[in-house]
Amino acid sequence: MTTRQHSSFAIVFILGLLAMLMPLSIDMYLPALPVISAQFGVPAGSTQMTLSTYILGFALGQLIYGPMADSFGRKPVVLGGTLVFAAAAVACALAQTIDQLIVMRFFHGLAAAAASVVINALMRNIYPKEEFSRMMSFVMLVTTIAPLMAPIVGGWVLVWLSWHYIFWILASLFTFVPLLVTLRRCSVISVS
Repeated sequence: MTTRQHSSFAIVFILGLLAMLMPLSIDMYLPALPVISAQFGVPAGSTQMTLSTYILGFALGQLIYGPMADSFGRKPVVLGGTLVFAAAAVACALAQTIDQLIVMRFFHGLAAAAASVVINALMRNIYPKEEFSRMMSFVMLVTTIAPLMAPIVGGWVLVWLSWHYIFWILASLFTFVPLLVTLRRCSVISVS
């Protein structure tokens, strides 16, 4: 494998991990909905609000992060978004009431949108037209793995631990991604 191929693989892997934010944080969490309802003693509709607020936050984040990335650069937006995502995941894990969980899931979704917005722009800047489609398909391949594996992992975590650990895992994983970006010195993510 040449240095260029190795570098492309690393970039695609990092961008694929970033693209997994949304599907992982929804699909890994789905098996826990009935357990959360029972633990907080609330109807299923209240627990389902955690998904609605997550998606609302994600939708609003799409409007916010594009202009932010244009103004401040993509790297600070991606790093900040993933770190806020990890912090929101910790807050979700520590939630003591369904209301706290609903509010934290909004911020969780809001932070997840940062990566989603920036990935397409990064891919267009990194790769020429001829290579863009092929590399984007690799990112999508990595992303497609998330909704396939996340419910299985979430169910396993739920059986062996508790729903809180789903959020601890998300926090750990997406604290690791900014470290990867920083250690890799992915100058590509600095592109304005």
